[in-house]
Amino acid sequence: MNNEFNQAERDKAARGGVSGLSVPQAATELGIDAFALYALIQDGRVKPNRTTGGSLYLAKSEADRLLNGVGGDPETEGPC
Repeated sequence: MNNEFNQAERDKAARGGVSGLSVPQAATELGIDAFALYALIQDGRVKPNRTTGGSLYLAKSEADRLLNGVGGDPETEGPC
């Protein structure tokens, strides 16, 4: 368990201290396939962020927006 905590802290540090989920983690939380989530990102319907290493992740607020079924453009409406 301590190892998981340390990994979570390292992941958060790589994201600049922002709490969030990797694309596969977010897809699991949303109950969809990771490829479907990548497609939503590519279509511009989901706004991801990048870690310092270049990996995509979803901020907690963006994941919550998707979980709550709030539609619209994440650029104009912003995350809930």
